[in-house]
Amino acid sequence: MRKPYFLLFAVLLLSACTKTKELSATAGPSTTPPAAPAADDRSTLRLKSIEESGMPAPLFAFRYDSAGFATELSYAADFFRYDVTYTNNRVTLLRNHPDGSLLHYHYQGGLVDLIHKTDSIGTPLWDYRFSYSAQHKLERIEWLRAGGAGMELQRRVEFSYYPSGELEQWKDFHLVNGNMTWLRTFLYRDYDQAPNVDGLRICKTFFEDVLYLPSVQLQLHNPRKEIILGPVNDFEIDYTFSYQGNRPVVREGAMRQTRGGTAPSIRLRTNYVYF
Repeated sequence: MRKPYFLLFAVLLLSACTKTKELSATAGPSTTPPAAPAADDRSTLRLKSIEESGMPAPLFAFRYDSAGFATELSYAADFFRYDVTYTNNRVTLLRNHPDGSLLHYHYQGGLVDLIHKTDSIGTPLWDYRFSYSAQHKLERIEWLRAGGAGMELQRRVEFSYYPSGELEQWKDFHLVNGNMTWLRTFLYRDYDQAPNVDGLRICKTFFEDVLYLPSVQLQLHNPRKEIILGPVNDFEIDYTFSYQGNRPVVREGAMRQTRGGTAPSIRLRTNYVYF
């Protein structure tokens, strides 16, 4: 990985037990809030790959069947590589080839409320739990690791939205010295009108499983500004997009530190390829 990525990764993981800062944000574009997810996980935009500066390439890659269902997805040049199984057009199982682990999907009211991870012989490893609002928007994800005392909470993410249905912010909490501790908050502003295709990775860290939720859409469109608040360091990223047929094909970003130090500005680039 290139030096800018290590700099970005290091400063974002700085943490301390301080009070969460809040930042007011302007509303996103006026759109109709989405209805409950239909019982169909096929992809309307068949994304082939995502490549991002400073990361193994491709960062994400997909294969589909003739009906548009993703049958295979990989992350970070096959660091994770999953076969996807469906039942009645809904994802029910992901099998990770590198280690044989399995992600078992459970549904409540048409929404994924639990993904249970086991090793290849069925030993429990992780539970990923999902909570939703009355409007079927994802509000919380919890990562629980199997331990001697049962499933133990390791991480929690909380989402909030503009009235338009666009993601306004998410807060990231991790287990630190036995306590769930706020690490950072991500805020989004100035959405465009092109469809978003990479919400899959919003809260993923490198070594965590891909939580594939094709019926969950955190962002309807693409934010042109991202603000990252931490206990010590704050950052802002301004994005510009290039489009083909109203689909984003290139995202370029300029990241600068706004509090806590004098890190140099970092240039970011993401490429989207479609079938």
